[in-house]
Amino acid sequence: GGAEGGAEDEDLAKTFAEAAQAVARNRAAETAEPVDQVAAYFKSLIEEWERELESKPADWVYSNAGKQSVANCRLCKQHMRPLFKRIKRRELPVDIERALFLIVKSMKERNYRKAADMYIGIAVGNAAWPIGVTSVGIHERSAREKIGAQTQAHAMHDEETRKYLQSIKRLITFAQRAYPTVPSLSLDFNSGYNGWDKDALKAADEVLDIRAQVPALLALPANGDGWKSQDGDTRTWKSLLTHAYDGTEHAKGGKKVDMDKIRTMKDEIIARDKGMYDARSGHLTRDPKAHSHDR
Repeated sequence: GGAEGGAEDEDLAKTFAEAAQAVARNRAAETAEPVDQVAAYFKSLIEEWERELESKPADWVYSNAGKQSVANCRLCKQHMRPLFKRIKRRELPVDIERALFLIVKSMKERNYRKAADMYIGIAVGNAAWPIGVTSVGIHERSAREKIGAQTQAHAMHDEETRKYLQSIKRLITFAQRAYPTVPSLSLDFNSGYNGWDKDALKAADEVLDIRAQVPALLALPANGDGWKSQDGDTRTWKSLLTHAYDGTEHAKGGKKVDMDKIRTMKDEIIARDKGMYDARSGHLTRDPKAHSHDR
């Protein structure tokens, strides 16, 4: 009995020590630069995901669902390494850097729907999606020029960026289960991917009223019912990125950023392969000369 009690005390002390270290890391991250906060938060989520998988029974690990979860976690960790290197070297394009901070900020508030909106802003942008045939005969269709590079988000044109953005989407899904929120602030609530959000929400609500755990709900007006999400942000993507760091220590005393004059992901891709850019239409496309030779 004494040996078992001693082992339990050791496990309890170890758990408290790990919790204290996590709190210390979180406090240090809050005072760091925004881009370092992004790296610290995503690293902590990956570590938490790994610890969860390590605690699973062997039968589950060797099941199809377990194998898939372990593979997803390993792939996520592998694909996030280039992002962490770029952050460390301060080589991340400013638009990507600010958008990732907005994603992390929303995830900390447990507003995963808003985090997903920010993810879509990087991955897709506000490009016009062509429906049907866009080139018939010698004349262009009306509004054809809107399907151009000015409205496209170019992150998905780069393989490395595409991989770490997809991994961030996986981390959003994991965080939604690890730190549950109400369905109105969730993305694909209870989809079953990496576990069930509903079960996690019920378990968290039994410990403490979920409305007292979600920062995004605590920020709502006192006369609200507490279960309705905030109204959608109607600002433009450019405005969101411009004011991304407002209210942080980094923004105090700093110069206002002109988003028209900074280095963006689009600039990087065009600089890498100028043949992709059609200056007349603004499209990311193949070299027009090479295209004419194919005919």
